[in-house]
Amino acid sequence: MSDKGSVFQKGGGGTNFEQLVQTAFLTTLIIRGNVPCIDSAELSEIALQVTNRGYETDDFMATAKSASGEHRILIQVKHDISFTADNEKFKEVINAFWKDYNNTSIFDKSKDKLIIVKNGLTKDERNHLKSLFNWATNHATEADFITEVNRIKRKKDRLNVFREVLKEANSNTDLTDKELWEFLKCVDVLEYDFLNEGSVDKTYFLNLIKLSKSKNSTTTEKEIWDSIFAYVATLNPNGGSATLESIKGKDFFQHFDNTQLSPYFKAVEKLKSDSKEILRPIKTSIGKGENEFHLPRTESREKILEELSNSQLTIVTGKPGVGKSAEIKEILLKDYPNASVFVFRADQFNESTLANVFSSQGVNETIQDIFSCISLIPEKIIFIDSLEKLLEADPECAFKQLLALLHEHPEIKIIASSRKYAIELIKLRFEMDFNETSIIEIPTLNEEELEIVSEKFPQ
Repeated sequence: MSDKGSVFQKGGGGTNFEQLVQTAFLTTLIIRGNVPCIDSAELSEIALQVTNRGYETDDFMATAKSASGEHRILIQVKHDISFTADNEKFKEVINAFWKDYNNTSIFDKSKDKLIIVKNGLTKDERNHLKSLFNWATNHATEADFITEVNRIKRKKDRLNVFREVLKEANSNTDLTDKELWEFLKCVDVLEYDFLNEGSVDKTYFLNLIKLSKSKNSTTTEKEIWDSIFAYVATLNPNGGSATLESIKGKDFFQHFDNTQLSPYFKAVEKLKSDSKEILRPIKTSIGKGENEFHLPRTESREKILEELSNSQLTIVTGKPGVGKSAEIKEILLKDYPNASVFVFRADQFNESTLANVFSSQGVNETIQDIFSCISLIPEKIIFIDSLEKLLEADPECAFKQLLALLHEHPEIKIIASSRKYAIELIKLRFEMDFNETSIIEIPTLNEEELEIVSEKFPQ
């Protein structure tokens, strides 16, 4: 993908988008934030046009540190790429990825990542492309991964595109299922809307700068952002890099006081910890120990995934015991492992204000500001369990305020579980917009599923 001996950015239309993404990563470096796609890994360096370090993936590299060590994240920014076998940009990206992936002197398959950034994913890409990477990561063997993908034609078609493009990158030699699976475990795709009018992602970053700005600074958030953007532009032609040490003397750096962010980062950790405790007792399998068995409910899961991608508010319903909460938990863990997910019990919203909901958990920051602190992580999801518990709540309670918040923040998605009898009552009680709410019903087990369970548990 790169022309050795030159680190100048080629092309035109995507250059501005590339620099905006690089500016977002550099801002995250300044506030000592975490990178996407790797759990709890703090950004430590941004290096631009890294062909001078021996890489084929040439837009930029982010280095991050976590408890498991150092991670290198190779990033290719393509604002209008199409993930098809005949798309030349996609083939160039995968060819570069494949070369870097197999260069063990500069890439660690157990820790490093290969990421494509696009200005916006299509619904099909969200539903079926991202799933390939998440499923590859969350399946223990290539056989399990391939079996699950093959259940869904559109995902299988996506996988076959990778087979075809990787064959070409691999000297026209087919990859084995294991080679394909192991490669996809290292790949991910992110979307940011920086090129859009009224960009949501830019708004989050401007708010992040506002929250972390020194009290002595009189410079506006936009001026600080523009200053970082201008600095990125100077790094690009020379294949430059930035660390906290190298930029601490820059004018834009002086406007930041990261101590201002401490309560927000603590709030994020508190909500994540509380979310784990709510999810922990929800079982996604039947039986215990050696007899533990997971029943795949592919059709229901695909319907939920599609609606979660297409709608801001998705309610999963069904009779007691059909596995509503279990299905949502599995989706969040397997299909959204890198998203910002906060989990609540429905009765927690039986408060007069959203502020009271959070303060009762020891959090005094707003959800908007909390999400701003993790701006680099694009997917923001709230899971509310057992919505039927709000039937006794005041119609003007905090849940009503949360619904109003959705209208102001279309990037935040809510998924909730509820028993079937309560759906219409909840809609009426809280004046929910029927057109903006997706309802997915999980059926009871069919004969085929019952037979599978009875074979596993004959007693």
